[in-house]
Amino acid sequence: MIGILEFSFARNALAGGLIMALFLPLLSFFVVTRRLSFTGVGISHSAFGGLALGVLLGINPVYGAIAISILVAFVMAEASRRGVPEDTTTGVLFAGTMALGAVLLALAGGTRVDLWTYLFGNILSLSEFDLLLLGGVAALNLGFLLLFLRKLLFSTFDPELAEAHGVRTGLLNSALLFILALSVVACMRAVGVVLISGLLVFPGSIGARVSRSHKGGIIFSYLAGIIAIIGGLGLSFWLNLPSGASVILVGTLIFLASLVFWRR
Repeated sequence: MIGILEFSFARNALAGGLIMALFLPLLSFFVVTRRLSFTGVGISHSAFGGLALGVLLGINPVYGAIAISILVAFVMAEASRRGVPEDTTTGVLFAGTMALGAVLLALAGGTRVDLWTYLFGNILSLSEFDLLLLGGVAALNLGFLLLFLRKLLFSTFDPELAEAHGVRTGLLNSALLFILALSVVACMRAVGVVLISGLLVFPGSIGARVSRSHKGGIIFSYLAGIIAIIGGLGLSFWLNLPSGASVILVGTLIFLASLVFWRR
């Protein structure tokens, strides 16, 4: 492992994994406790439509993914404010943006980029731009989640009482969806838009399962996320496996182990 760090691609991969381990577990805790797991899946898959838009326009697909993901997050927040169930909006946009991606790729006459990397991830392909994007999103994530930690916890476990005490729960939820969209785009080259939803769910689900307090839940979320990311990255290096899939498989095994060995 130490020897392979002589190569820049390995150093970038390790740096990317550590950055993701810094902010994704905390975000995952709120995704799970606020029941946004399916919403995270919808936003992650909507990025495919943005990738296709970038291909059609001849620009960096990341820019297209950012635009579409943020747009989808805004529509979800607005629909929720108007009383439409989140799972309904997510189901419609999930299918719609995937269909949009297929149509745009057909109009583009094929792909000129490696869509496999964006769909299923390859952490070994991270560039300096990808690391800067990850670092910026990590700073934004941690800044928002830590600054509004108490309000997020309050509105998560008792939204009506939080609203009565002046917490703007709708605005807070919209901001969380915006952060979620940016996180999906930042991580898609490392894990892929198809698999990133796993990293948005299993750390928080493990933390919520094995702990009886929100502080313990956040700590266990971090432990699960770090073990999955670093362990999956190690398996990818040593066994020459797809990096994104390796991370998600390790995380899935940890979740299954929590079901078998941890009884509430």
